Amino acid sequence: MVFNTGHWWTHHGKMRAWDYFQLREELTEEMEPAEAFNKALRTWARWVDRNVDPCRTDVFFHSISPEHKRENLQWCYNQTRPFSDNEGYLQLFPKSMVKLVERTHLKMRAPVRYLNVTKLSEFRRDAHTGVYTKRQGKFLTPEQRK
Repeated sequence: MVFNTGHWWTHHGKMRAWDYFQLREELTEEMEPAEAFNKALRTWARWVDRNVDPCRTDVFFHSISPEHKRENLQWCYNQTRPFSDNEGYLQLFPKSMVKLVERTHLKMRAPVRYLNVTKLSEFRRDAHTGVYTKRQGKFLTPEQRK
């Protein structure tokens, strides 16, 4: 089984992906994202520990990819080389939330393999598939890459 988390936990205002949080039978509109994220991770961990037989099923947790947008100078589009030693992605996903993921995994009974793509992405901006992909079986043309 493969699970992941995403950057939507840090969105606010119009970018927020939800209107309510549900905690047991109660709905609430207001909750700090880190608190909601922590509760969600603990709920997930309890579910995995109760329902997954580690002798029959491997569990993987895929971390978040770092943001890579032109606006924050993390643009990966059309890159053909890895970062040099003095470059790298700015880690915009809160480190406190990354620590919550790592702490949660350590407390679980079921073994979870942590796929830290956040860290891997910091090394290889050129590995983003955007311009190297195929559409309908053909590589993108130079015009499509723009």
